Amino acid sequence: MANGMNGNGLYVPQAIVAPTSQVQRRRRPIFAGLPFVQVFINGGGSTSLIMKVRVPERSAFYLFTGMVPIMRFFRSDGKEISHESRLAWGLLGSEEDMLPRELAQADYAMWHGMPVSEQRKSQNQEALAITVRNQVGQPVGAIKATEGQFLTVWLEAPEGDEIDWNHPDTDFRWEVIEERLSYA
Repeated sequence: MANGMNGNGLYVPQAIVAPTSQVQRRRRPIFAGLPFVQVFINGGGSTSLIMKVRVPERSAFYLFTGMVPIMRFFRSDGKEISHESRLAWGLLGSEEDMLPRELAQADYAMWHGMPVSEQRKSQNQEALAITVRNQVGQPVGAIKATEGQFLTVWLEAPEGDEIDWNHPDTDFRWEVIEERLSYA
């Protein structure tokens, strides 16, 4: 309601937007090749950083529960990486931080052998969705990364399972909610 009261007489806080700025939100796909995304060759048999996403200026990225990543990872010999592999999304507060705060996990077994076209079908969405967790492991709706911070993706894979980012069937895409602050 216009006065900030709901139908039960309770105050409902309204969004505050300064007259000199405007916030815009949209879903933003994240994938290799974007100017703020770096990909790395993982070391099979260990946990390795495979993607680092720098939040651009005047932006915030929200990693959110219910996001469904699209992923197929292949080795240079053409074989898919092991179904035993695991991924973890993390947050680095700055370039100097060494270890990320873990935000979400995914067992690659859910995606292993599933064509990208099947991953996009609605009947598979619930099983493939990630759950974002706070620092104490409780599920939350989203975690916000601000300008200058990094969202990271780490892969734990068996020995010999190095991702070939140039393989034609390797595909890794996920989404964030991007919040852009534009000044008038």
